[in-house]
Amino acid sequence: METTAGTDTVDTAGTTGADTVETAGADTAGTDMLSALREEVRARRSAAAKDRAAHLPALAESLNRLARAVNARAMRRGLPGRWEDWLPVYEEAVELHRSLAVSGPASSVPGLAASLHHIALPLGELGRLPDAVECGREAVALYRALCESDPGTYRPFLARTLHDLAVDLRELGRGADSRDAESEALRLRQEEYTGGR
Repeated sequence: METTAGTDTVDTAGTTGADTVETAGADTAGTDMLSALREEVRARRSAAAKDRAAHLPALAESLNRLARAVNARAMRRGLPGRWEDWLPVYEEAVELHRSLAVSGPASSVPGLAASLHHIALPLGELGRLPDAVECGREAVALYRALCESDPGTYRPFLARTLHDLAVDLRELGRGADSRDAESEALRLRQEEYTGGR
């Protein structure tokens, strides 16, 4: 799938996709970053197990950072391991960010939008294109709302998410919807280039 770049609970065992792929990335450069991020996730999960309210936002952000790094690595050098093994990382990121967005401050919404954008890639690669499109659409809706109050910050994220959604829609055979999403992405990029004029 062309693109631009959970179900686990927080507990003392701390077993999730971030742990099950411990040796998955041992082949080429970039492994050190993924290993460091996995360690960061483990440390923050351990802290969240002791004080969930205090440390859950940091754990959710670490999971997003790991998911983003895996996506980037997959596009540049190939996936370290199997998407099936990495998917729980993305699912947990979405689950935690969703719970924070529902019960927490508005500042939690960008993390949810990012986690939904990130998970669309593995879902598409695993043949779950309808799920990828659903996540992409939700991410677009969230970024669109964020753009209303801060277009300078969130316009690039909305454009990128629309582009990736267009790819998934095209692969799903929804050509008209794909063209609409790509046209909006292009317009947003032009606005960014011209300073929103």
